[in-house]
Amino acid sequence: MEEDADKVLQLLQGDMTADRQLERLDDVKTLTEIIHYYREKRARSSEIALAIVKFVKEG
Repeated sequence: MEEDADKVLQLLQGDMTADRQLERLDDVKTLTEIIHYYREKRARSSEIALAIVKFVKEG
Protein backbone atom coordinates (compact mmCIF):
# COMPACT_ATOMS: atom_id res chain seq x y z
CA MET A 1 0.00 0.00 0.00
CA GLU A 2 2.89 2.36 0.70
CA GLU A 3 4.11 1.71 -2.82
CA ASP A 4 0.80 2.98 -4.28
CA ALA A 5 0.95 6.07 -2.09
CA ASP A 6 4.52 6.74 -3.22
CA LYS A 7 3.44 6.52 -6.86
CA VAL A 8 0.61 8.99 -6.25
CA LEU A 9 2.98 11.43 -4.54
CA GLN A 10 5.46 11.18 -7.41
CA LEU A 11 2.77 12.00 -9.94
CA LEU A 12 1.40 14.85 -7.86
CA GLN A 13 4.82 16.45 -7.59
CA GLY A 14 5.13 16.62 -11.36
CA ASP A 15 4.30 19.72 -13.36
CA MET A 16 0.56 19.52 -14.03
CA THR A 17 -2.02 21.84 -15.50
CA ALA A 18 -4.96 20.25 -13.72
CA ASP A 19 -6.93 23.46 -13.30
CA ARG A 20 -7.20 24.02 -17.05
CA GLN A 21 -7.94 20.37 -17.80
CA LEU A 22 -10.72 20.02 -15.25
CA GLU A 23 -12.55 23.05 -16.60
CA ARG A 24 -13.81 20.94 -19.47
CA LEU A 25 -17.02 19.03 -18.85
CA ASP A 26 -15.82 16.00 -20.82
CA ASP A 27 -12.94 15.62 -18.37
CA VAL A 28 -15.31 15.67 -15.42
CA LYS A 29 -17.46 13.00 -17.05
CA THR A 30 -14.40 10.87 -17.75
CA LEU A 31 -13.22 11.22 -14.15
CA THR A 32 -16.65 10.12 -12.96
CA GLU A 33 -16.42 7.05 -15.20
CA ILE A 34 -12.92 6.25 -13.91
CA ILE A 35 -14.09 6.43 -10.30
CA HIS A 36 -17.17 4.34 -11.02
CA TYR A 37 -15.12 1.70 -12.86
CA TYR A 38 -12.64 1.30 -10.01
CA ARG A 39 -15.35 1.27 -7.35
CA GLU A 40 -17.09 -1.59 -9.17
CA LYS A 41 -13.78 -3.47 -9.11
CA ARG A 42 -13.61 -2.78 -5.34
CA ALA A 43 -10.24 -1.13 -5.84
CA ARG A 44 -8.38 0.55 -3.01
CA SER A 45 -8.64 4.30 -2.74
CA SER A 46 -4.94 4.60 -3.57
CA GLU A 47 -5.55 2.79 -6.87
CA ILE A 48 -8.42 5.15 -7.69
CA ALA A 49 -6.27 8.16 -6.80
CA LEU A 50 -3.46 6.87 -9.01
CA ALA A 51 -5.83 6.42 -11.96
CA ILE A 52 -7.20 9.95 -11.50
CA VAL A 53 -3.74 11.49 -11.28
CA LYS A 54 -2.62 9.61 -14.39
CA PHE A 55 -5.67 10.83 -16.29
CA VAL A 56 -5.15 14.44 -15.25
CA LYS A 57 -1.44 14.36 -15.96
CA GLU A 58 -1.77 12.71 -19.36
CA GLY A 59 -4.73 14.87 -20.33
